[in-house]
Amino acid sequence: MPSLQNTQQAVFEGEKFVKNAKDAIDQTVKDEEDLYIWENQLAAIDEFLADTEDMEDDGDLEEVRAQARECKEELEACIAEFFGDPVDAEDKETSIAALLDVGRQLIEEAEEVMDKQPDREDLDEHANEIETSLIGLKQWLADSEPYHDEHEFMAAARSDIKMTVDALEHKLDETVKAWKSYVEEMEDD
Repeated sequence: MPSLQNTQQAVFEGEKFVKNAKDAIDQTVKDEEDLYIWENQLAAIDEFLADTEDMEDDGDLEEVRAQARECKEELEACIAEFFGDPVDAEDKETSIAALLDVGRQLIEEAEEVMDKQPDREDLDEHANEIETSLIGLKQWLADSEPYHDEHEFMAAARSDIKMTVDALEHKLDETVKAWKSYVEEMEDD
């Protein structure tokens, strides 16, 4: 996903994500190999929601974010239905407790990824691990956003997750630069 520099760009990108998600929802998924059709769009929507949550809004962004949230719910329902899982509405306290628990686990996993010191030839694999961790954290932010002011611990957890996302994005930039340097050195030899 491109780095969103301003609200206008966020609205433009968000409209594309919503259109792509709606197109994916309309597609028929017959087996697990085709689930990526929905899962990729869900990941893009989660990242968009997480990246635009704190942006200044002139009204248009709020509308696109609401559409993205609707698409997120539809995609999650499609995936649950594919697996034969009914989409039950959990009570708010159960949802919050589960999110807080998952948030702690995601932070621990992200810290493990950040603490790794891979060999130079393994930097590309490490970058993939970082990206995977970022996807999980951004999904958590998108899932927890509706509860951001529902529980005293949720605000703290969301702040911790956002700091972890920032740290991981910094680590990813460093890792990619180191990988590119390694590749250039290998090509020069």
